Amino acid sequence: MELFVRVISALVFAPAMLAIVWFANDIQYAFFVAALGAAGGWEWGRLAGSQDPTSRALLGALVAGAVLAVVLIAGDSLTPVIVGCGVLVWLLNTSWLMRTQLLSSPDGSARLIKMAQGFVVLVAAAACLAHIHQAPYGNGLTITFLLIIWAADVGAYAAGRLFGRHKLAPSISPGKTWEGVIGGQLLVAVACAALLRYLPTDMLEELGLAAWLFVLAAVTAAISVVGDLFISVLKRQRALKDTGRIIPGHGGILDRFDSAFAAAPFFLCGLMLARW
Repeated sequence: MELFVRVISALVFAPAMLAIVWFANDIQYAFFVAALGAAGGWEWGRLAGSQDPTSRALLGALVAGAVLAVVLIAGDSLTPVIVGCGVLVWLLNTSWLMRTQLLSSPDGSARLIKMAQGFVVLVAAAACLAHIHQAPYGNGLTITFLLIIWAADVGAYAAGRLFGRHKLAPSISPGKTWEGVIGGQLLVAVACAALLRYLPTDMLEELGLAAWLFVLAAVTAAISVVGDLFISVLKRQRALKDTGRIIPGHGGILDRFDSAFAAAPFFLCGLMLARW
């Protein structure tokens, strides 16, 4: 029954997401990703150990306000800073996966550090998503990004269920396997081959993606796994199954967008390097 609910939710959620990406203008999309960041902030507060609704709501409001200020007021001037912060914080989070007991205590100092960490992660992720949408061919780029994330997720799930033998990180997420990671990368490569065939040639050439897409997609997919594992660590530290209940069968915003939030700064960084 749970799998049925997940499938139905995905069939509703994915077209709705694609419609927002395609039809929303840049300002509307900025408010959309700011709302995602706000919801993520509410959930992150819980993962950080806060039981106070006020502090969790404040974190969400600060994230949304910072995203709108960065995207709508600062514009492109802060993009390199935001991308740099996003990449750096996820490199630090990757090292954290080697020490999963770090800041596991629910005391005040650990909670404050995690709240600050969540602020940086969510602001960088949402702002990068907005900047991808604002770039030339932004609608197509955003859909390309989402297809990479979804292909990595679907490929990993299918390969893990069919061939999974070697655990990726058994102490963090026992269901994930190396075979699943490889399957995700293979499906991402297939998706890239299809994109190179059907995306407009002028788009690929202007953005410098014709020779760069496979590498960019592979890095994006790899970091998406890190995002998934990191949120799993935070959930385990708080003994939570899901970060929330907003999406039937999938849990919360962080359950569904953990991969995209981690990968967005790297994807935008790759786009910037490709055009440099």
